[in-house]
Amino acid sequence: MPEPMTPAECDLRGLSFMPLDVVRLLDSDLFALSTGDEFKAAVALWAKAWTQVPAASLPDDDRILAHLSGTGRAWKKIKNMALRGFVLCSDGRWYHPVIAEKAKEAWAHRLKQREKAAKRWDREKPERGNAVADAAAYPPAMQGTGRGTVVPLSNDNGGSAVSEPDPEKDFWANAKVYLAPHSRNPGALVGKWLRDNGKTETARAITAAQIEHAVEPVAYIEGYFRRQSGGGEGVLSVPC
Repeated sequence: MPEPMTPAECDLRGLSFMPLDVVRLLDSDLFALSTGDEFKAAVALWAKAWTQVPAASLPDDDRILAHLSGTGRAWKKIKNMALRGFVLCSDGRWYHPVIAEKAKEAWAHRLKQREKAAKRWDREKPERGNAVADAAAYPPAMQGTGRGTVVPLSNDNGGSAVSEPDPEKDFWANAKVYLAPHSRNPGALVGKWLRDNGKTETARAITAAQIEHAVEPVAYIEGYFRRQSGGGEGVLSVPC
């Protein structure tokens, strides 16, 4: 059996966008030969594979594949076509070469962002105190206006961190603007998160949603809190 096509630690959960090569798709045997139900199941499995760990893979278990594909009892009838292009590798999982190619690109980008965040944290740690140590590079929407990069500044005990004027206030104001299209009362929502999870964890969750370009940031952030409290992967989980 071939070696796995993505690293064992390749984890793209939270990254809701998966590139689709439309030229390859329309020229593929799958597109030419599959029925509607087979094609639907195949696309569903591509999407599910994107959020499995390792990314671009699926478990070799017909019961789980029937669930992931949405086909239920009809799975065995369409299995061969739905798994067309997938290769069973030495770790006992199915991998799709094209999805693996895109997954490795996304994983490399994620690691690069984490490296930038780590360097920024090391550089700014003496000035910032206990803030978002593991967040990646801050996106533009979470930056201040004319004051440089704005980050969460104080720990849960309320300690001040830097000398710049009101950067913490800017962060939370921008957070509410970011959430406004997804909540009728973003201020109340942020307030609830602060009460339930503390300032540092709330800042980490909001920043993570921005970094991952979450389509539904409220659901993403609440899933983040569940994961941190040991309540599972929330809306981002995929059975495996």
